[in-house]
Amino acid sequence: MPTPNTKPWSRLLFPLVAAAGFLPGLSQGEELRAGKLAVEIDPAFPRLIRYTTDLGTLDGQTAPVAIAELNGAKANCLVTFKKINAGTAEYQLAFPDAAIEITLRVTVAENAVELRVTRIKENGATKLKTFAFPGNALLTLGSAQPDAAIATAYGVGYGNLREKLGPLAAQKPVSETANYAFVSAGKLAAGIWSNHIDDHQRISYQIAEKDGEITFAAANPLWQYREIDTETVPLPWVKVFVTGDRNGDGIANWQDAALVQRALTPKPLGSEFVKTTVGENIAMDFASGAQQPFLNILDKIKKCYLATDGLGQQVTIKGFSSEGHDSANTDYAGHWNERAGGLRDLNVLLDQAGQYNARVGIHINVTEAYPEAQRFLPDTILQRDGNGNLCGGWYWLDSSSLIDKRKDLLTGELFKSLEQMRADLPKLDYVYVDVYGDHGWNSWKFGSKLNELKLPIHTEYSTVFDPRTTWSHWRVGGEILCFLWYSDRDLFNNDPILRGGHGGDDGFMGWQSQHNFNNFVRNTFTRHLPAKYLQHFELLRWQPGKEAT
Repeated sequence: MPTPNTKPWSRLLFPLVAAAGFLPGLSQGEELRAGKLAVEIDPAFPRLIRYTTDLGTLDGQTAPVAIAELNGAKANCLVTFKKINAGTAEYQLAFPDAAIEITLRVTVAENAVELRVTRIKENGATKLKTFAFPGNALLTLGSAQPDAAIATAYGVGYGNLREKLGPLAAQKPVSETANYAFVSAGKLAAGIWSNHIDDHQRISYQIAEKDGEITFAAANPLWQYREIDTETVPLPWVKVFVTGDRNGDGIANWQDAALVQRALTPKPLGSEFVKTTVGENIAMDFASGAQQPFLNILDKIKKCYLATDGLGQQVTIKGFSSEGHDSANTDYAGHWNERAGGLRDLNVLLDQAGQYNARVGIHINVTEAYPEAQRFLPDTILQRDGNGNLCGGWYWLDSSSLIDKRKDLLTGELFKSLEQMRADLPKLDYVYVDVYGDHGWNSWKFGSKLNELKLPIHTEYSTVFDPRTTWSHWRVGGEILCFLWYSDRDLFNNDPILRGGHGGDDGFMGWQSQHNFNNFVRNTFTRHLPAKYLQHFELLRWQPGKEAT
């Protein structure tokens, strides 16, 4: 006999359904509850129907949809459902044609509901790469609802950011993906977050118009388990946050949902240093000049320490290898800048910098290789065009060639070089990854390795490696990323109230011909220090350029 609060196992086999896949006449929804949040789910197929609190209701996917895809193709799916307790249920998904079984657990917490894959079993020759439930929205909003509004952010490529913020009624029909998505209506706000490895496709959404009403439907586009046959990624999950007013302004909007996401999302590695790093320098060794010898950089760190009352500082070395910056940045170990002092002096710098409240990182490049690099390997990792010619990258002294990042990862040599770098530089505080623009598995795999080596990630462009990065050179001007990560990631343009946005361009160690020490000290106190002081307090609400609490 089933125990109390437990439904007997139920089984339904859904064939592929044409068009929208609506299946009328299915069983009524099952309620899961935690605290004030009740979530109605479909026992016949993985579907979140609606979210209800004492403040109102928001919709998920109200119309039944039961379409499943496996590895990009439609597939029959046998669904078994069991309610475990008041706030938890499980779907057992069997794909008989591929002999694959998936366990999907639904858990409701106080302000969120999570769908998490807890088990995958491959009983045949088919390897699971992805599965999906097309047309199955997690959040749905209509412009007829009171104060219906959306907020989405999409970061892609070389620091580009696209945001949509405002009333739903003002939006144009579109189908897009996003890093972040929030909705609000009446007294409730909600958002979606997942661990999808393709960071700019964590969420898909569609804005449509019918009979004068605008609708917004957001979903989890894909559940991914493999990119390549030989290894898997972490078991996927997705969360939906639901909340009322949390910041005391008397309304529920996207910022309230973002506060829930901020509280429940792990912070990136190294985020604790963001708010205490006030002085910033980029030390530039270039064209065999050794303009900033490693021990001289240490002397300048001591000078900064004395002149700025010991405030936290960071120095990024451009040119730690070979003949300096843009020389052999692809060699992370075994090819040191001897003119600047070599490995011995570099480690003296790293060993002693912490005594002066300084953190030191190096500039690396996994996008381009220069001819003098030991990892300039035309037959192994470099890109070629349709005619078999090497694809050109940045040219300054020697011309570089573009690296095929996927090949570089699959050879295993990239990680060996990084591991040797870590062994040779045990006190290295972070790495700055230059000109990186990839998303998806390449960036996820590479970023995971850097974090495994306990190396926080700085980068040139603010929207790559999201949400792993803690610092970027080129800054974004968007509201959503800044509000979410204000105290934890230094990626954002200057705001007249919040300040910040310097990106390392106020130094005196040679980058962009900067050599004015007095200017560095002045900006440290008048521009950087106010920004870093404010970062010690969580941002609760914000109107850019007008008001912040």
